[in-house]
Amino acid sequence: MKKTILSLLSMAFICAMTLTSCDEIMSTMDNPVDSYLKVDAEVFVKEGSAVELYAETISDAEVTYTVGDEKIAKVEKVSNHEVKVIGVKPGETVIDVKLAANAYYKAGEAKVKVVVTPAVTLKDAVVDGAKLKIGYKFNGEDYIFAYEFDASEKVFNALDENNVPEAVTNLYNVTITYDGEGQITQKLVSKKNPDLVPFVLNLYTAGSFDRIYKLPIELKSVVVNNYDVLPYVPESVTPVDQLVAGLLPDNMEVGDKGAYPISFFPDNATNQVIKYTSSDANVISIDAAGNIEAKAAGTATIKAEATDGTGKFVQHTITVAAPADLKTIILEPGVWDKDGARFAAYVWNSGSGDDNWYLFSKVNDKWTVNIPPSSYTGLVLVRLKNNTTEVSWNAKWNQTYDIDLTTIDDNSTFTITEWGPGDYSYYSVSNAQ
Repeated sequence: MKKTILSLLSMAFICAMTLTSCDEIMSTMDNPVDSYLKVDAEVFVKEGSAVELYAETISDAEVTYTVGDEKIAKVEKVSNHEVKVIGVKPGETVIDVKLAANAYYKAGEAKVKVVVTPAVTLKDAVVDGAKLKIGYKFNGEDYIFAYEFDASEKVFNALDENNVPEAVTNLYNVTITYDGEGQITQKLVSKKNPDLVPFVLNLYTAGSFDRIYKLPIELKSVVVNNYDVLPYVPESVTPVDQLVAGLLPDNMEVGDKGAYPISFFPDNATNQVIKYTSSDANVISIDAAGNIEAKAAGTATIKAEATDGTGKFVQHTITVAAPADLKTIILEPGVWDKDGARFAAYVWNSGSGDDNWYLFSKVNDKWTVNIPPSSYTGLVLVRLKNNTTEVSWNAKWNQTYDIDLTTIDDNSTFTITEWGPGDYSYYSVSNAQ
């Protein structure tokens, strides 16, 4: 639930405007609720660089950030909920994130592991025997060009590991050169219009195919200039040969949740980190842990892909149906309908603590959203910023006060009537009980 700490004067104003008992509002001061503090469990930052760390919470109380070893990393506070984590020297440390308690919300605490990696340039990596693999797509197939660096000639020579058939190599001549100062140049000479589309470029340690760099790709020709890249140099590497997915349904209903369990073959693969994606997150969302949720009626494909550079992946297509008990909310944006804003419904269950976001869609000139009424008890209408596709409190522009969803009829229409104090706005509703 999104709440804001208000002064006693503001509370009195809300009591008067909403006809809500001041005793009911003030009673929350004696019964603080969870602040829902959330931060990333782990951050990576290069030596001499900085990354952002954001503490997500519904409380406005003070957040403090304490670094265990400031010889490894430091923090620079940007706002109460945001800091910059600065890498000082390679190593690992921990940031203690603490949220103070107040009259409305309980205190919160979390720990963030910080890994500072060396700042390594391309020039440091290209030595005699270093290997390079470039992946291309051609006529719907994936092919890998493999090369080994000859320091005396400053050129990458083709290796037998190439899986490219002669039918392709006869059409294209790929030359990879290195100037010794941190620049790799790839020249693609074609006997026909170039159909080769680069999709991966990996640089490896000398004498092996243990991945160390993943480099940017440009179509047809690639020039990489002293890229400051993140090294990954394990003592030994076992690549992923296959991903095996657990059972998933082919059909779900809006509001259904599940998981996309993935196992690795071989089971001792070195890098067992999976990247999860959804072809349409508005239909089915999937988080970094593989948890899925059916959001809206439609069809989407979820994909799990290995991140060790092998390109191995599995995917599954699911059709989502709207359950019969969906409650439709209609929004007439009124004063919000300007500057290309987007609109969303934030809902929660006061009993279970579950919460979710639903994005409004414009259908027949009406902004509508479908919500499972049995799953949630509260509602806030939110106007989202136009400069991001994010759907969260970070993207909030304006909002209404809390709405009791259990008292709202199906197909109720909310009209935003005027601006209120701060980020809040007033509304009227028709067809409500």
